[in-house]
Amino acid sequence: MSNGSVVTLAIQDRRVIRVVTGAAGTTWIIGDGGTEIDPDSATENQLTGANAGGRLGKAAHCSLHGSDAGANIFSENPGEGDGNTGNGENGLPGVKKGQYNDFNGRLAGPPNGHDLSHTSAYGYAAAPISQNQVVFGSVLSPRLDFWMGRGPSPVGKQTAVSYNVTPRSGVNATGGPTVYNAGQGTGTGSGGNHVFRVAPPTTPGSTQNPLVEAFVIDGTTGIVIAAKDAIIGGVRVSDLAASVAALAERVRQLEAVRPPPSPPPSRSRAR
Repeated sequence: MSNGSVVTLAIQDRRVIRVVTGAAGTTWIIGDGGTEIDPDSATENQLTGANAGGRLGKAAHCSLHGSDAGANIFSENPGEGDGNTGNGENGLPGVKKGQYNDFNGRLAGPPNGHDLSHTSAYGYAAAPISQNQVVFGSVLSPRLDFWMGRGPSPVGKQTAVSYNVTPRSGVNATGGPTVYNAGQGTGTGSGGNHVFRVAPPTTPGSTQNPLVEAFVIDGTTGIVIAAKDAIIGGVRVSDLAASVAALAERVRQLEAVRPPPSPPPSRSRAR
C-alpha cells in the first residue's frame, strides 16, 4: 500500500489497519486498540494487538505490542503516559500516567498501584517497584546467571568489561559511590556473602581454567576471609598461616621453659 493511495479493504480486513485522523503518525495495527484516544494530542503511537493502548487518552510516543499491552494507560493531560514501550501480552499492567518505561515480556511492568516512570523490566512478570529501577526476571521466570561482553561461549579475543558510575562535572566535585548489595536475610538469618572468584593458570592447554574462590566477605560479620591459596602483600595466605602457626608454637615452647619470675625482695621493718 503506497502513501496516499486509496484501497478498499474486505470486511475481514477492515480491522487490520486503522489510522486515527488528526493524530499524526498514530497507527493501530490489528485489533481494537485505542478506543479512547484524543486525536489532537495522542501522536506518534504504534499499537499492535487486541486492546493495546485501549484507553490511551492524550499519551504520545508510545509503542505497545501485544494483547492488552498498555491497556491501563490513560492520560488526561498532555505529557502524561508519554514514551512508554511495552512488548508482550498485558505489558505495562500498572502504568497509567507514568512516562518513559521500557517493558519486555508477558505481564512485564509495575503492578497496579505502582504508577512509575523511567523504569525497565525484562522477562515474564518482571516488575519494578520504585522509580529509575531496572529488573531482570521474576519469581515466575528468574534470571540467575548474567554474562557480559561476548556471551558465555569461549571466544578467541580477550574481552574486558567495565562497570561505570556516571562521572561528575564541575570543580572539586565528589564522585558517586558504587554500592554492592548482598542478599538480605530476615530476623536472626545471616545475610548473603560476597564471593570473589578468579581463574588462576594451571597446565598448558586450551581448556578454560576453573574458577576458585579468592576471598569472601562474610555476610554475618563483614570480615574478609581469604582463600588459602590467595596472595596478600606478596605472601601466600597458606604460607602465612603456616608461619603464624609456627611462630605461635615457638612462643608456647619458650613460655614452657622460661624460669618462673623471682619473688620481690622482702623489706625489713625498721624498729
